[in-house]
Amino acid sequence: MELTTKAAGGARLKEKMAEIESKMDTLVQEKVKERETALKEDFNAKLKVYKEREYDLERQLSRLKDQADSLQSNHNSTQATIFAHSIKFGQSF
Repeated sequence: MELTTKAAGGARLKEKMAEIESKMDTLVQEKVKERETALKEDFNAKLKVYKEREYDLERQLSRLKDQADSLQSNHNSTQATIFAHSIKFGQSF
């Protein structure tokens, strides 16, 4: 009788252990999914910030190129004016 009681107890322990392992597997999978979701959200938030920064820098670069073109044009115009005045007044610079 004692042997069958031990066998039954051992079978119940194995069932309980399998149940606990199953619960642990499920819990681990849930935690992994939660972490994966959090990481994806964090990545997407950072990606959005980087894209906005890239856009701002591209706009800034465009403005600076326009300013450089304008300055070059003003410089060329000023040089032409100086050259014209030097010819008009017979001076050499």
